[in-house]
Amino acid sequence: MTGKTHLAAGMAAALCVSAPNTLGRCVLIMTCGALGGVFADTDALKSDRRRDAIFARACSLAALAAFLVFALYLETDFAARLDSARPRVLTGAAGLVLLWLAGTYFRHRGFMHSLPGMALFTLCAHLVYPPVTSACLAGYASHLLLDLFNKKGLRLLWPLSPTFCLTLCRADGAADKLLFLFSLAIVALQACGFLLSGA
Repeated sequence: MTGKTHLAAGMAAALCVSAPNTLGRCVLIMTCGALGGVFADTDALKSDRRRDAIFARACSLAALAAFLVFALYLETDFAARLDSARPRVLTGAAGLVLLWLAGTYFRHRGFMHSLPGMALFTLCAHLVYPPVTSACLAGYASHLLLDLFNKKGLRLLWPLSPTFCLTLCRADGAADKLLFLFSLAIVALQACGFLLSGA
């Protein structure tokens, strides 16, 4: 799937599993879903889809920065967590940055597109701020799930060699466009709901 579809699907998946109750939390959850949704493609620089790889790396870095800023300014307990659990927060944030940097050195659809890669990403996000763990996990899982529909296999059990794919659609075909629109509709409906309710 294309980068914009992973971005939208990650936000939609995060909103579906997290059910935020305020507009501020909704923004934070969408940011975490976007981060998870595109993070796996930080390894795509060594693939034939270089433009998508640059998009994924830029979006994931922007989402990572936004996640930290939004958590600091929208979540009162995050500031308290910085005081009480600073080493864990800094370890998680450093882990996310190192994992982002390491994506350059992995083959596309290898470690970053695996269950161990998803687990490491989720652990780092949890160390930074536990309330968004499920949103980050949902975003990342949506990426792996959507890529399973593609014709290129994923090494989900990395470092083991078996690859998994359903070969149902192309990365930029009609299914990709439909999934993008469907995900965008979920995000828009949730956001509009908060705006109309004044939450």
